[in-house]
Amino acid sequence: PFARAGRDLKKLSMTPDGLSQGVARLHQAINASAGASVFDAAAFLQHKPAFRPIEADIERFFGLSRMVFFDPSAARHRSRTPALAARLLPPLPRLRTRIEIMLFATYWVLFLMPLALLPLLLERSHSRTYSWLSLLPRDRLSDLVGILLKVLGALALLFIILGIAGPHTAAQQVERVGEGAQIVLSIDRSASMDDPFSGSMVSGRAGESKSAAARRLITDFIKQRKNDMFGMVTFSNSAMYVMPLTQSREAILAAVDAAGGPGLFQTNIGSGLTSALGMFDKAPDSGARAIVLLSDGAGRMGANTQQKIRDWLDRMHITLYWIVLRQPGARSIFDEDYVPPEDQPLPPAIELHQFFKTLRSGYQPYEADDPQSLALAIEDINRKEKKPFRYLEQIPGHDYTSHCFALAALMIGLLLGIKFVEIRTWH
Repeated sequence: PFARAGRDLKKLSMTPDGLSQGVARLHQAINASAGASVFDAAAFLQHKPAFRPIEADIERFFGLSRMVFFDPSAARHRSRTPALAARLLPPLPRLRTRIEIMLFATYWVLFLMPLALLPLLLERSHSRTYSWLSLLPRDRLSDLVGILLKVLGALALLFIILGIAGPHTAAQQVERVGEGAQIVLSIDRSASMDDPFSGSMVSGRAGESKSAAARRLITDFIKQRKNDMFGMVTFSNSAMYVMPLTQSREAILAAVDAAGGPGLFQTNIGSGLTSALGMFDKAPDSGARAIVLLSDGAGRMGANTQQKIRDWLDRMHITLYWIVLRQPGARSIFDEDYVPPEDQPLPPAIELHQFFKTLRSGYQPYEADDPQSLALAIEDINRKEKKPFRYLEQIPGHDYTSHCFALAALMIGLLLGIKFVEIRTWH
């Protein structure tokens, strides 16, 4: 849109009326580029962060726009605004050429471009059929057609070489604002996760295992959230990084699918949490962050680990969701009336729950006895984690290889067409 706006601006006179028309025309180009109506530089850069290198020029343009259209005292300064516009308007329509730089997949092929000059340098075979044609009248149309044939041949070679080189523009990352969050999944992979839910055991039926239900429901959860960034950690006796924070749905879904397999008979929940928190330390804050901790038990954490988790959650503003998949016969973490036997500590899950309740960054626990209650817990998280969220959308560059080959085919077609109507010489 800026290239077209630039051509339109060249036709306008640098008068107050021409200035108003030019500013309005450039507003149309800016809105078309942003895909929405924007009224200041900050809003435009939010849609198009690739234009930040010329932020100062964009801010001056919007200042000029306010002076022209909205400032009541602008009439006194109409004589000065054309001078300001003369410095400001011409660079802006060239934004497109300054941002979209042509790249090539195989640069070395460009060294073959001089070969495109061969049709211009070599003589046609007809010029050597007769040694002297001065007695014949000058045929300007034939001379023009001869030059045209050479140009078409040169252009055909040029476009073929450019097509082989693979011309394309670079991919861009555009910052968008939507609803979502940066979410790290910290999933228990101890051996007990392969057991059925406690509810299924109580009813006498061995139903879906906890790990299988968790993978199925988390997969659905990820598919519903289009704008989120997801990361994943699994843990048993120690934590294992599975996938850093990413916007690739294919990558995170493959990570969830690969999280199955036999585990060890230990649950090091402290390692799983600290590893999940470490992922946020390397990612810019998007405005909404959460950890979904899914386990069927808990281990005891030392004071140093608890303090580290508390500090990181507070500093990075992360909400913690803990889904407890209850073991058969296990006591509920919500049992406030439970008193342990004398000289006995609280069960690890209840002790961990009481520690989590002291967090200032936000904590929400859930208990699941069956796949249905697990689905309700995940659905509740899905509803709560829909805050304003900044994310980067990857916009692929344009591939011009097919365009080059199409133009080369057009040049060759024109050459064949001209050769077809050419009058053959006779001997």
